[in-house]
Amino acid sequence: MIITEPKGVAIVTGASRGIGREIAISLTAAKYQVAALARSEIDLFETIRLTEKVGPPAVPFLAEVTNEEQVSRTVSEIEEAMGPVNLLVNNAGVMGPTGLIWDTSFDSDEWWECLNINIRGPFLFSKAVLNGMVERGQGRIINLSSAAALQARPWMSVYGLSKTAITRFSEALAMEVEPHGITVFSIDPGLVHTAMPQGLVKSGADDKWLDGAFAEQLRKGANPPQRAAELTVKLASGKADALSGCHLSIRDDIEELVKRSKEISDKGLYRLGLDRLK
Repeated sequence: MIITEPKGVAIVTGASRGIGREIAISLTAAKYQVAALARSEIDLFETIRLTEKVGPPAVPFLAEVTNEEQVSRTVSEIEEAMGPVNLLVNNAGVMGPTGLIWDTSFDSDEWWECLNINIRGPFLFSKAVLNGMVERGQGRIINLSSAAALQARPWMSVYGLSKTAITRFSEALAMEVEPHGITVFSIDPGLVHTAMPQGLVKSGADDKWLDGAFAEQLRKGANPPQRAAELTVKLASGKADALSGCHLSIRDDIEELVKRSKEISDKGLYRLGLDRLK
């Protein structure tokens, strides 16, 4: 029997379901030791059970991603139990409220909560793992973004704002950590059939606020979450490190982009500017 050494320790936030669950499963299959993190036990142990089918099971951890004390403590517990963190996948996120911001039924607290989870969470986890990564001169951070970072949609103001912010944060952080051998990416998983967009459908927001074509895509869930997981594993492998700082999509041909990475860097492509390769 051949025993394969693990590739390192990976933290996946929002791992209890949807894209986060698939990322945890795929990284386990790719021989990472996965710390699967969520804010409650609901559904998290199903993720652990599924990872056990493809490798050593992921280890569950509970933390609120917006609580700095909890985040710092959890990262310390993970490194003490599992070893240095080589990979951080900031997946935890929420859609936030949809609608006109001046509508009396619009929930202002929910609007700010979306920013807190989608921006503060990745910031706190990145901050918590980076001291160790910088000291070791190695590490990767992958932030889940969205096409909403590049294309504004009415009635989804806070979600688009949060994803634009996390994309720009990823670009800036990539510049800061480049001298230390660390890479950072933001990725667009596409429209995925998960609980988050389906919540919009169940609420009726798809008919009330969203245009027909987009609403139909939302209802169907155009992409399986496995595609985002496959992209994550590809970026985690190090083969696309030349694209650090880029906003990448499941629709991108990563191998081709790596071949043209100098052109992409020189022209500032695959960032918040809308320019793409011709």
